[in-house]
Amino acid sequence: MMNRIPAAWVAACLAAVLAVPAAAEEIADRQARAAKAVEVLKSGAGLKEKQDACRELARVGGKAEVPVLAGLLGDEKLSHMARHALEPIPDPAVDEALREAAGKVKGRPLVGVLDSIGIRKDAQAVGLLAKLLGDADAEVAVSAAISLGRIGTLEAAAALEKALGTAPPAVLPAVCDGGLRAAESLVAQGKSKEAIALYDRLRAAGMPKAIRTGAMRGAVLARGPAGHALLVEALGGNDPDILDAGMRLIYEIPGKEATQAIAGAVKGLSPERQVAILLALGNRGDSAALPAVLGLVKSGPGPVRDAAVRILPQLADASAVPMLFELCDDAGTAKLARASLAALPGADIDAAIVAQMKPDGKYRLLAMELAGERRAAAALPAVLKAVDDAQDPIRLAAVRALEFLAGPEQRPVLARILGRAKDPAERLPALRGLVRLSGSANLPVEKQLAFCQEAMGLARGADEKKVVLAGAAGVAHPEALALAEGCLGDAALKGDAEQAMFRIAMALSGSRAETARTVIEKLAASATDDNVKKQAQRALRQLEQAEEFVTVWQVSGPYHQPGKSNQDLFGTVLAPEKPGDTSAKWRTLPAGTDSSRPMILDLLRACGGEQQVAYVRTWVRSEKEQPAKLLFGTDDGVKVWLNDKEVFANPAGGAATPDKYKTDITLKSGWNALLLKVTQDTGPWEFCLRITTPDEKRLRGLQFSATPPAK
Repeated sequence: MMNRIPAAWVAACLAAVLAVPAAAEEIADRQARAAKAVEVLKSGAGLKEKQDACRELARVGGKAEVPVLAGLLGDEKLSHMARHALEPIPDPAVDEALREAAGKVKGRPLVGVLDSIGIRKDAQAVGLLAKLLGDADAEVAVSAAISLGRIGTLEAAAALEKALGTAPPAVLPAVCDGGLRAAESLVAQGKSKEAIALYDRLRAAGMPKAIRTGAMRGAVLARGPAGHALLVEALGGNDPDILDAGMRLIYEIPGKEATQAIAGAVKGLSPERQVAILLALGNRGDSAALPAVLGLVKSGPGPVRDAAVRILPQLADASAVPMLFELCDDAGTAKLARASLAALPGADIDAAIVAQMKPDGKYRLLAMELAGERRAAAALPAVLKAVDDAQDPIRLAAVRALEFLAGPEQRPVLARILGRAKDPAERLPALRGLVRLSGSANLPVEKQLAFCQEAMGLARGADEKKVVLAGAAGVAHPEALALAEGCLGDAALKGDAEQAMFRIAMALSGSRAETARTVIEKLAASATDDNVKKQAQRALRQLEQAEEFVTVWQVSGPYHQPGKSNQDLFGTVLAPEKPGDTSAKWRTLPAGTDSSRPMILDLLRACGGEQQVAYVRTWVRSEKEQPAKLLFGTDDGVKVWLNDKEVFANPAGGAATPDKYKTDITLKSGWNALLLKVTQDTGPWEFCLRITTPDEKRLRGLQFSATPPAK
């Protein structure tokens, strides 16, 4: 049997064979270009031509071109460009040429040569550079110091440390800067002991402030855990430069042990410094500081205790909650402690607050108030028990919490409270809670309407009915219009009713265009609220331009993932496009606000950001199964699904031009679910869409709903 050679092996061999002439051709081309540049440098060409030749050699030059370039290092006009060409050539001949030139050239060319030696980190030049640290020309000495720092060997560091005691004022800052660079390099080489010695010398009194603070940072970090004591010493000392470095290190030094060391050092300091360090610990955000901070909460002087309480939300876990409740008894800390309890993040904090809601708990009332402020769902069972409590403060706090915690399942509880309560302090939060349920974008619009109708039936007086009208304004249903219109006869409610009618009509303008137009025309002609009248007049002009476009949508998003572009996300399957996945959160997408383009829906305004995607959805009701066409434009890419079936996809960017894309569809009889995924690169983020007959004429008789139709 004949052996078969693997195809991949054959392909690899073929690629290698083909690569040989290609590589040889590239080398020949580089050599030819280099030779041409050398000819220019040797000729009587002008300065500009020779500078361009040096630039070319920076790209294609090699060892063969080093002698020609080295010959220019003493040229006042061409030295800089010659060094520019030499520095990238990866050959020791360059270093030899630079060292040789450093012994011959003078003035500015010498300064440049020394810079190039440092850039190439030529360790063989340390002796030469060390001698030049004492050069009479300060620029030469400065360049030598900086280059020694860049080289960063033990020998370079030793030369710089020696020069610290002899350098003149004009050169000392550069020697110090070189020392910092060298010490950092030594740390990277694993030579921490030598680096620490140099850092300690540089942070000594008498050195420039910027050097001392930088050296202090290096001295602490190079020591590792042993540097914690040095940091604590700096924070407690009286040297302002070192203290400044220590304060900066609080944000930088890693590890819980460092946090504990810093926090443990706070107590013995002056109140002013304690406050400053506490605030820095708060920004550090490490809970390892919590025990020390809690100790200061208990026993620190006034300003220190206030600062400790203030940073607790940045540090605390549930263990701090009982103490914070106790601090609410103290007039001096009550405000800060309560604010901390309201701000502390996490379900464990919610649970700790709920634990304070026991019937005989000392802080039951405060815990009840906080549960509502925090929207703590874990508190709902305790809140539901407390809405019937005999103690007025407890009952009122529970009802106020229920306003924010109630879901559709708690509707009967809210209705019962409204049926029995007489005090506005109890009735209004219960009513607002019931109305809030009508604003859930995930509820069918019929249920939203039912909540508003029930709330209006339970409302008493103008103040309560205004609450219901505000909620009804967000319900896109003809009967919500009727509910608002029924309040026009009450002078105290007329303005609110007109505002609600306008908002409902605008929400219906895409799904019930004729009904919406009739209401808006009426408001434009005779609304008593001048603002509503002007809004209605503007809306009529916009509706005339946008009447063929779908303008009722819900939006979900934005969706973004670390490291992924909008193009990556275009192909990523996310919750809204997964059939049966109900985890996506939807909200009403505002109508277009650009009077010159009222059909354009603005996702940037609704979602903001870049490199992400959003989804929009609506439902289309057709009286029969019929062919149709989608015409739409998006900025940027788009995918379209009709009844969970993908019907269009294009990742390309561009403007949201009406009718930019077209695709044929079939509408089934009844409600059809329409979903778009729109990507965002940068800049505008928009879309528009209309549905026509297959020959792109107006398709009449369709209805639209932004919320899921009742099944």
